[in-house]
Amino acid sequence: MVWHKDTHVWTVRQRSFQIGRMYYAHPSSGECFYLCLLLTVVKGATSYEDLHTFQGVLHPTFREACIAHGLTEDDNEWHQCLEEAKHMAVGCQMHQLFVTILKDCVPADPRALWDSFWQDICDDLKRHPIFHNRDEEPSEEEIQDYGLYLIDQLLIQSGMRLQDWDSCHRSQGIGAPFFRT
Repeated sequence: MVWHKDTHVWTVRQRSFQIGRMYYAHPSSGECFYLCLLLTVVKGATSYEDLHTFQGVLHPTFREACIAHGLTEDDNEWHQCLEEAKHMAVGCQMHQLFVTILKDCVPADPRALWDSFWQDICDDLKRHPIFHNRDEEPSEEEIQDYGLYLIDQLLIQSGMRLQDWDSCHRSQGIGAPFFRT
């Protein structure tokens, strides 16, 4: 389409087909990033379904379609990193590592990382002074909540919040409701 300033009207391009501009999407913008990535490689797509499909398989998200195309990788390297660290690092070091992965490495599914490693990330919190004056031991949910609170405090030092992942990864259900801060 071509915009005519004088008449304030859009008309169909007469000469040739051309994509004028595609805005940049940062990897932390979630599905928007994956959509832009697919738009640069999928030829002749005319619908979202075309973009979600690779070799006849319909993928539910743009992220999964990108992984199928080989454009991005899943979070295996972050799983491996945390798996190795849990054998050598204490809880506060695991907090720092998790925060570093969140803010600098843009994991595709931070929720899955948390679900897999929260016990290692929070392993020292059961004995934290905040839980000392209690008759019973803290529940797993209380430990997770406090661990997420501490992670949020570390992110605040970098100008971020756990809630930032809600808007970045809304399609995956990650963010404030998950990171119960």
